[in-house]
Amino acid sequence: MFYYCVTTTLNSLENRLSYLNWLKSGHIQAVARWAKRAEIIEILPENSDASSQTASSQTVSSQTHQIFQVKSLYLFDSKEAFDRYLKEGAPSLRAEGLKIIESLDAKITRESGVLVEFDANDLEKISKASH
Repeated sequence: MFYYCVTTTLNSLENRLSYLNWLKSGHIQAVARWAKRAEIIEILPENSDASSQTASSQTVSSQTHQIFQVKSLYLFDSKEAFDRYLKEGAPSLRAEGLKIIESLDAKITRESGVLVEFDANDLEKISKASH
């Protein structure tokens, strides 16, 4: 498996919500046609905990100086499948994405790599052996 992750950094909750709405209204589905799996991850602010509500239920006024991040994670069957997406699917989708990124004054970073697969039972064996 091969993963591709786009991290978007936004400067307000309002922009974060706009970006999430844009992602969910068709962009992530369009990329998912090329990928095996697609996920959206809302990164929690550092001063929150896992029990906090997501940004969609917070008030805008209480979050004016925070940085918000959203990760779009895609899993492809192989590097070749990802390369095919880059050549055939990505150009138009990236052009569309850059428009929304610019309109929201956001920043993006991209990363990709090979997903290292392992058997969770192996971790259990290692844990038992170390005790």
